[in-house]
Amino acid sequence: MSEFKLELVLGSNLKVYSHAALNFYFVFLIRRIILVTAIFALSEYAMMQFMVILYSSMAYLIYVGWVRPFKNDWNNRLEIFNEECVFICAFTCLLINSTRGLMSPRHRENMGWFFIFTVFINIVTNLVFITA
Repeated sequence: MSEFKLELVLGSNLKVYSHAALNFYFVFLIRRIILVTAIFALSEYAMMQFMVILYSSMAYLIYVGWVRPFKNDWNNRLEIFNEECVFICAFTCLLINSTRGLMSPRHRENMGWFFIFTVFINIVTNLVFITA
C-alpha cells in the first residue's frame, strides 16, 4: 500500500514508514479496553484498578516515548504529557486510598487539590495546543 493511501486511512500525522508507529491505534485501543475492563471487572477492588491503570499507563508511556508514532514532535510530546498526567492522577488516587489511616485529613485534602491541579493543567495545556 502506498504511503499516500496509508495517510488517508491512518491520518496524516502518523509515521507510516515505521511498523511500530503503525501499531499506535491498535495499542491505544487495547489500552482503552484494558482500562474499561479493569473499571468494571475490578469494581470491588479499587487498589487493583489503580495498579492496572498505573501499569498500563507506564507501558503506554514507554511505547510512545520509544516509538514516537507521530511525525510532528509536538504531538509526541503532548501524548507523553497527557499520559504522564494520567499516571500522576492514578498514583495520587493510589496514595490517597492506601494511606487512609496514616495520612491526616489535611494531607489527604492537599493530595486531592494536587489531583485537581494536575487535571486543570492537563486541560489548559490541551486547549492551548488545540487553539495554537
